[in-house]
Amino acid sequence: MSLEGVQQLLGHRSIYMTLVYARVAPKKLCEDYLKALDKLEKNVLLPTLSCESNNRMDTEVLEELLGRLRSRALEPSADKKRYGVLIRRTKRLKTELATLQ
Repeated sequence: MSLEGVQQLLGHRSIYMTLVYARVAPKKLCEDYLKALDKLEKNVLLPTLSCESNNRMDTEVLEELLGRLRSRALEPSADKKRYGVLIRRTKRLKTELATLQ
């Protein structure tokens, strides 16, 4: 039975209270995890990258990412320090990738 089902059955408002009474066996946990992963894989289409893509295309992708990061960094609620770190790392990655061409 799912943890949410046990919560409903016991009438708990908080899942944390249910955890006090529920014991989860490692085997059951593994089965539930694999079931959930299977559902996700069926419902989500992940983009695929071609292994044959050239470095020029990769640097273009990184340039687009830099543009997006820069624009988000300008938003009033943005964490400027964290965006600055991401921008510097992306620039470094773009430079290193360009040297592989």
